[in-house]
Amino acid sequence: MKKTLSLLVVIFLGSCQNLTVEERFNKISDSDKKDLIEELEQMVDKDQFLRKKSISLNKSSPSYDRINDSLWDIIDSLDLANTERLIEITEKYGFPNVDRIDAPIPAWLIFQHAPEENFEELKVLLKKENESERLPDLEYSMITWHLNGRKTSNPLGDIITKED
Repeated sequence: MKKTLSLLVVIFLGSCQNLTVEERFNKISDSDKKDLIEELEQMVDKDQFLRKKSISLNKSSPSYDRINDSLWDIIDSLDLANTERLIEITEKYGFPNVDRIDAPIPAWLIFQHAPEENFEELKVLLKKENESERLPDLEYSMITWHLNGRKTSNPLGDIITKED
């Protein structure tokens, strides 16, 4: 009985090992990776669809303000939900950049539209992702431009500079 219990404890402890972000990402099944890619694609598509809808509204319409305000209420809710979900994904698997997921999905757009309530958490998380080379410099610069209040006209910061 003691041997069986000891064996179960060893198996349990072994299964509870803490995997690194890279190890978790590398262990993801093809099916789960496909589901993740589809989820990211839907998040970005909805994000862009609603923003384009807002831009295309007829500003001379008497109902423009009401419709635009309602649309932006939906966009704000979606931005929060998308940001929180992408934070979960990033914490679990690392940032899903195009090369890592092998799919042309600009997931960084989600964080570039993050609500202010997530800014501080994102600054810490994304700095770590950039230093771990899972978040490329270009995307990191675009996102941090947003997180820092979009104060400059150049979202690329020092990434792209003029040559003398």
